[in-house]
Amino acid sequence: MELKQNISKTERLITILSSSYLLYKSLSGKQKNPALAASSALLLLRGAAGYCPVYNKFEIDHTDQPTDVTVDSVITVNYPREEVYAFWRKLENLPRIMKHLERVKVIDEKHSEWQVKTPSGVEPLIWKAAINADVANEQISWSSMADSSVQNAGTVKFKDMGESETEISFKMSYKAPLGDIGAAVAKLLNPAIEKMIHQDFKNFKDYIESNDQKTIESETAKK
Repeated sequence: MELKQNISKTERLITILSSSYLLYKSLSGKQKNPALAASSALLLLRGAAGYCPVYNKFEIDHTDQPTDVTVDSVITVNYPREEVYAFWRKLENLPRIMKHLERVKVIDEKHSEWQVKTPSGVEPLIWKAAINADVANEQISWSSMADSSVQNAGTVKFKDMGESETEISFKMSYKAPLGDIGAAVAKLLNPAIEKMIHQDFKNFKDYIESNDQKTIESETAKK
């Protein structure tokens, strides 16, 4: 099984240099130190492979390369298709169900400005997107503009599944560009974010079924 690298280039270099020195010290001289040699060898292997099992366990990724995020999921909600579509069509609603989004500002019928939540002290990550397809009660698709710092795209499809039941097919992806901006974005786009978005979509069922449309429209009007 191929192990996915989760250690940055700088950390790998430091690990290789320090473990090589410790390995040399443990094996040179009159008094050998097998325990130190073994631990140094493991550190050397960690640096050479660029993989840390502890990082993997806690889903920590320190690599410098951008990480693509893709969520593809389907749920069925006990809510009329027209009203489910109406909720998603108002893109400013999305931050209320997607925890990684700070806001979505609608510019006009086709264009919007997106911002994801970033740690304190980190420059806000903002980009513009355009709706590519909008079929009433059936499908909404959007994608970021060509010059955006983040490549984002999403598609939501709606299908009747019986009286007042709607099947929602959801696909959303993020892809960070190369370069310094891409390296910064990579720290935000990671497997943990992917799981969060997937769970947020699953939780939409509870959200929409526990609020009547008047309440939802009232909350949206306040934004």
